[in-house]
Amino acid sequence: MVFAGEGGFFYDSSIGKLGLDFILEMDETGSIGHLSELFRFSDRMACCVLSPIDDEPFGCFAFRLNRSFGKDFDEEKLMGIVDESFIGVTMTPFLEENRRGLILKGEQLGKPLFCSFYEGLFILSSSRKGFRSMLEAIDGRLESFYSAWDVEPFWPGHLEVSGGEGAFRSGRALSVMFSWRSDDDGGILRWRIKGAEDLLPDLEPFEWENLPDLPFPLGMAAGSILPEPVIVSSGGETTLLSAPFPGFVVHFLGNDTVDGIVRSLWTDVLSDFLSVDVSVDSGGIALSPFPVVAINEGKGGTLGLLDPDSLRSFESSDMDDRLVDPWRNSVAWGYMNGPSFALFMEGMIKSGRILFTEEAESSIGMDSLVNLTRYLRPLCDISFVVTEIDEGVLRWTCF
Repeated sequence: MVFAGEGGFFYDSSIGKLGLDFILEMDETGSIGHLSELFRFSDRMACCVLSPIDDEPFGCFAFRLNRSFGKDFDEEKLMGIVDESFIGVTMTPFLEENRRGLILKGEQLGKPLFCSFYEGLFILSSSRKGFRSMLEAIDGRLESFYSAWDVEPFWPGHLEVSGGEGAFRSGRALSVMFSWRSDDDGGILRWRIKGAEDLLPDLEPFEWENLPDLPFPLGMAAGSILPEPVIVSSGGETTLLSAPFPGFVVHFLGNDTVDGIVRSLWTDVLSDFLSVDVSVDSGGIALSPFPVVAINEGKGGTLGLLDPDSLRSFESSDMDDRLVDPWRNSVAWGYMNGPSFALFMEGMIKSGRILFTEEAESSIGMDSLVNLTRYLRPLCDISFVVTEIDEGVLRWTCF
């Protein structure tokens, strides 16, 4: 597994820090956590985690430092870099292929690390064999990994996650490239997947021109081809078990799926406790003891738990400000307003606490939902668009 990216931007932006957290999570060697300070003053970085070698993960790491560090080996500068990154380690000089370096040992490391400063690169490996391979790659004696940043190459943030055969569960050689830029007002991220043509479903972009009625105010909406086009949304307001609860509705834009669902709901589920006489085929609306919408509309249908009066007509133009182009011709898209979605989650929590005991609340993670609402409330608008099955864009704005 290979990670490559622009160094400093991992610290200068929230999305960059998220990328760094992802790398730390994936690093089975536990070495990159000690090196995180190097991200601050490196122009580019790359790390490679291979497994298994002797049944243990094996890591190689390289940081292209800024010009103030120079290009030639300087043991004093190298020791300074180590002191910045590691605590309580001993440093022993060693020689590999006539190249000088340091062996690092310490209680926090688990096993020795081998490092050097060579051609403007700080290089480190969790094995001597890996260190030798890095020298061979730098000298051109061994084929090395190269990232071409072909997704928005002029943006400041880049990350590529690549895996050879066997790195992913599919057994295929895959890579995912991310590029992003952000400031105090928000940011945008684009991604692209390579090598997954035979693994991803063959879905063509859909024309999302005629939107159905959606809850108002709109808290969240997402459209996708599954394989028929479906739009899921939440918003408005309803009451469930005497607790205020934002509405939730699913619109099926094709007829194959919804026909059987509506029939089954009214005959097998809802008819037992809702005193409403509706057509089994076309469905209908019930308002007591809680509002339910289950309608088969011939060329599609609607299923929802909401007050039907909270539905409003939405045009495609109403979503243009919320979503990135070309969302109208895409595989999937989604929009979420942080405070409104937090209100939806709070409604779920209040209803859940009426229905469940404290032990049941703990088992379904009610405390985690509470923490999630605290995180969502200060958030702004977040949207994504999957333009093709293997690429897309994520955008967020801040208050």
